[in-house]
Amino acid sequence: MTASPADFSPRLPDRLNIGLSVFASGDANQSIWSSGAVQHVVFLYLLLRSSPHAGHVWLVNGGDGDAIPDGLMVSDLALPLVRLPEVVDQLDLLIEMGAQMSAADADQVHARGGVVLAYRCGNDYVMDVERLSFNQPSGPIFNGNRFDEIWTNGGRVLLDAIHHHDEHIEEHDRKARELLASVDIENQNNVDVHVARMFDLLRRKRQPAG
Repeated sequence: MTASPADFSPRLPDRLNIGLSVFASGDANQSIWSSGAVQHVVFLYLLLRSSPHAGHVWLVNGGDGDAIPDGLMVSDLALPLVRLPEVVDQLDLLIEMGAQMSAADADQVHARGGVVLAYRCGNDYVMDVERLSFNQPSGPIFNGNRFDEIWTNGGRVLLDAIHHHDEHIEEHDRKARELLASVDIENQNNVDVHVARMFDLLRRKRQPAG
């Protein structure tokens, strides 16, 4: 049974229940190296799990397989793979990452006061340019889904660090170390920033001004 807007409390939870979309392939040969999106999903999962403010963190399967292939080399992490209907009534946030979620999926999360994010960690731009260049049908990236916010993987920060580095090796080394620290999943500041932003989005969703 799917919750209606009247079924959830407008109060913020003590801990966030979060879903990260992933594409578990039915192809047993799927490899951890075949898609950078898979690696992004795993790293963000580990980052969120390290926060005391995260409750359940699930991998929401949008693929054609029912298990994570051995080729992804993550069996030691015991990743919690679920389908959206199993957890939708418990989700505070759904993050579209490794698998595209439909507009109907997002509507279910929004209906109970949840937040839907898009984390663009793949090559959406390249795929769209290829479709335009070779007169191919448009892809499903723009499918009517309504996102509360869109995240990227820090590409601008990387470019800034590359194009504005100092000619002195010591300064370049310092900036390189700052860049690595800014994306380190063991950096507590990164965990706090992600989770604080999630709480802020949920607060605005459930407690609108006025």
